[in-house]
Amino acid sequence: MTKADFENYCRRVLIGRKITKVLYGEVNYAFCEELPDEPIRYYHTDFEELHSLDFSIAFMNEDKLIYITWDGTFYQYGLYPFVLAKTEYEAKREQCWDVTEEPMWQPCIGHSIANLEIVWEDIYDVGHTGHKLHIAICPYAFCLKLSNETQVFVSAAELRSDGIEAYGLADNLLVTTNERLAKQINMI
Repeated sequence: MTKADFENYCRRVLIGRKITKVLYGEVNYAFCEELPDEPIRYYHTDFEELHSLDFSIAFMNEDKLIYITWDGTFYQYGLYPFVLAKTEYEAKREQCWDVTEEPMWQPCIGHSIANLEIVWEDIYDVGHTGHKLHIAICPYAFCLKLSNETQVFVSAAELRSDGIEAYGLADNLLVTTNERLAKQINMI
């Protein structure tokens, strides 16, 4: 898939979709004996307007889900959106959290995705000659603009151990509606 094909696909999948519910999907660690009986919501961070997910976010509209996760279409770990029927999402067996009532998501509910900007990251490696080689590009972040001008930022990134800066190409998603914060932690 080319960069242009991917951008066109993402626009077809995302633009015009009305958000009626927001769901977070995390790996279901139920098989681990040391976990408590009741699952714990691990997505909160030290930033009130930033959530960290280990797997996916889904925006539900009338009958479908716009499911965004990390994958390896261009390079592991870039973003990729899918349109799923509700039954397909339920079959994924993720630990699902309905976060529609979270304050961060309230301005988004009932509004459609009006525009999309994809932030691409160049991937380099140092070859055996010691020279920096460009090996791939990767869709690192989606900047979604809604019909009411609210923005949503989704990035295939994780917070460093200091908790104040993000690094990309991670098997994790960072999500926020705060552009200043997204820039401050290098999420976009």
